[in-house]
Amino acid sequence: MRLTELVDYLNQDVDDRFNVEEVRLWFNRGIAQYNLIPPLTKYDSVLAGNRPSSNSETDGKYYTDDEYYSFSDSFMLGVMLPYLVSGVKLAEASMAERQVAQQEFLQNARMWKASTNVPHAELLNQQNSDIGIFQLGENVYLSDMTRSPVAGIWQKQSVYAEVATAVDVTFYQNSDLDGKVTVRKPQGVFLSSFTTEGGITGTVYTDASKTIEVPLTTIITENKVFYYG
Repeated sequence: MRLTELVDYLNQDVDDRFNVEEVRLWFNRGIAQYNLIPPLTKYDSVLAGNRPSSNSETDGKYYTDDEYYSFSDSFMLGVMLPYLVSGVKLAEASMAERQVAQQEFLQNARMWKASTNVPHAELLNQQNSDIGIFQLGENVYLSDMTRSPVAGIWQKQSVYAEVATAVDVTFYQNSDLDGKVTVRKPQGVFLSSFTTEGGITGTVYTDASKTIEVPLTTIITENKVFYYG
């Protein structure tokens, strides 16, 4: 939405009429306040006048007759318009009305920033410069740690198995079900992990008569009953 269009909405909501230059100053002050809502951002202000033609120094800047591409019409009307109204009410010394408009701005701004994706280029803290490559969804990122302070030093990393399903392994000493030990671990873990956690020593068998041994390297993918001794 162009700032000139936003001025029309403002003049519809207030008693007086304001020109684009006056509204531009209020708008930029509102953008500055929006930038201070976590996560801290650095959205551009709107510059006065028309865009100079064929000037590379103006690339990425916004002018009063430009569409403000960083945000949608919903942001302009739902977030910035209440702020502009609060600016008018401040000039009129209508403090009660200003507080209502200011509160609407703050509530909508916080909700907007929390529920929409902030482009990595607009984040103030860009310490994790690889983060934009690994965007998975709305404000969800995954880093491959290539630029981590401990990149390549894997003994300093912690690896956690993703537990999709837990399985139970129950150990008995004999057919009378003596010495019962039950261990719950993630699906796909070696049998040795179950025996270690359960304190099971000696050989593990598939049958109570202890004739068929089970290697501790067996991968457990479902609930199992074993015997030990």
